[in-house]
Formats: sequence, C-alpha cells, structure tokens
Amino acid sequence: MAAPRKHLAQSDWPEIDRQAWAALFIEGDLFDDRGPACHWASATRKSNAAHYGRWLTWLNETGQLDPALHPADRLTEERVAAYGRHLVARLAPRTIASSLIGLKCVVQRMAPDRDWRWLKDLTNRLDSWAPQSAASGARILPAGEILQRVLDELQPSLDNTCPSPEQALRYRNVFMIGLLTVWPIRLRNFTALQMWKHVLRTGTDWRLEIPGAETKTGQPIRLVLPERLRLCLEHYLDHVRPALPAPCDPAALWSGAHGKPLAPNTIYQAIMRETQRLLGIAINPHSFRRIAATTLAESSAEDALHARPLLGHRLPETTEAHYIRARQREASRKVSAFFSEIRLADQAGKREGGRSA
Repeated sequence: MAAPRKHLAQSDWPEIDRQAWAALFIEGDLFDDRGPACHWASATRKSNAAHYGRWLTWLNETGQLDPALHPADRLTEERVAAYGRHLVARLAPRTIASSLIGLKCVVQRMAPDRDWRWLKDLTNRLDSWAPQSAASGARILPAGEILQRVLDELQPSLDNTCPSPEQALRYRNVFMIGLLTVWPIRLRNFTALQMWKHVLRTGTDWRLEIPGAETKTGQPIRLVLPERLRLCLEHYLDHVRPALPAPCDPAALWSGAHGKPLAPNTIYQAIMRETQRLLGIAINPHSFRRIAATTLAESSAEDALHARPLLGHRLPETTEAHYIRARQREASRKVSAFFSEIRLADQAGKREGGRSA
C-alpha cells in the first residue's frame, strides 16, 4: 500500500490555485507590476510550494477542498486551527511552525488586500513556541574562540605540502568551520561555492561574491576574507584539494573523497562531527549565522547593525544597492578586525602572565 502523500504536487492543484501561484512570479516590464514573490529564490519557491501543497492535501483529505473557491476564501481561523491540530499530532514543532509560516507567506501574497493579522499573530506565536533544533547548540560559543581553535588546529599543517587523503579530509572539514565562522552564508550557497566565480582573488586579498539570483533573499553577498585565514585558504587550494580525488567539477571548492562535489548533507554531517571533536559541542552550519550575529551584538549596539548585511538579509526596498554593498563589506571587515583584536588581547594577556609568573 502506497504511503499517503505529504503534499499535492502543483500539477494536482485546482486550476484556480495554479493560476494564483503563477501570478506570484509574473516578471512584468517597465509598465506592468511584477509578481509579489518574484524576489523569492528557487529554494524558497520550492519550500513554499510544498507548504501550500500540504495545506491543499489536508483540505482534500478532509473533504474541504472546493476547487471553485479562491485560495484566500478557504483560509479561515477555524480551518487553520484544525489544520494546526492535525499537524501537531504528526510533526515536530519546528516543522509545524515552518509549514504554517510558509502557508502564510503564500496566501498573504495571493490576497494582499485581506486582513491577515490573525494569521500573522498565529505564526508569530508558533515561531516562539517551536524550539530551535537541538543541533543548533544550547550554548553559543564566541566566534573569536571558534576561529582561534580552528587556527590552532590548521596552522601546524601548513608545512605539510603532501598530506595523505585522511589528513586532507580532516583539514578540509576543519577549514570549512573556519570559513563558516567568517563567511556565515546559508548551507545551499556554501555547498555550491566555486573558485573564480564565487571565491575571487585581487592581489593578495580574497573575497566572496554571490549574485542575488543565487541567494534566498535575492540580495547579493559580498564579503572579504580575514587575513588570518588567507594562508589556510591558499594551503587548501594548493596542497589539500589536490590531495583529494580529482573533482568531476574542477571549479567546485569542496571536493569529496570520491571526486564528487560534496552534497549539503555531507557538509552538514562533517561540520557537526568536527565541531563536536574540536569544540566539544556539535554546531550545525546554519548556527554560524546566529554566532556571527551574536558576536556583533555583544561587541556593541552599533556593531549589531552590521549583522543584517553580513548575513545577506533583505533591507527595506527603498535602500540603495550601493548602501547594501558597502554595509556588507564593512560588516565583514568589522568581524575580521574583531577577531584580530581578540588575538592581540590574548597574546598580550599571555605576555603579562609570563612576566608575573
């Protein structure tokens, strides 16, 4: 017996829903408005389509899917409450929150003139109620501490120009932790990094450039690499990556043990495993975004403002593109400077301790 479907495929949606969905992404031109969800990245479109399809599946299974009814007219407080209770009996809290938040994102764009305050209030409560993944770490280590432990692990290997495959894999995994600490991008983008397309060099400086078409928010990401990681990156490119099987895609930054580019789940598991070994706590890739924001917030109120451009979050649409670019570069330099100050303070403390001993 086939397992019940989690969500209806788009081809099985009622015609009125398919038309409403397609209208979200109309490109338009100089004289016509664009669809209200044109800025969604492909991954966001896919996940929100799944959330909406899950809602339609429930309506269909409970005999409430009227194919002639506008999508917004089907969404009542009573129905959504019943749907929520249905999900509570089957899914984890965070998945429930994500499902209803995704549904809200779709319907409020399909019918922007409706009053959706009750739905926004509900999803806000769900988002607060649902615990974060246990893998995100009950405690947050300071970014400077993480980076220092990464450097302590990698720097002794910089003289090894002929690493074994096992040594190369260990170096690669630890280096990924360091790079996520200073470039806290989403796992999908981190997995897809390519040399000379995303990771670029100007003189002795390295930078990250990801176009808006490849990011979740549609905002381009432009960050600089701290000087303290430059030698680690160059050692990885010159000696570690060549020690691994030749990648099928020579431009892929992350090569696997069998030559295939690493999959997102492979990187996720490697990061979890290596952070547990190196730091004593398993940290998933997404948590590095929270770590970066926390580091800046704890530095000063002014520095906290740099978190949004550093993480590539959308700013108000009236914000000029050059301002976003400047803030991103300023934010990444601020993090780099912060790490350098931590290192200098640590060295000074050791010298003082040595004189007093």
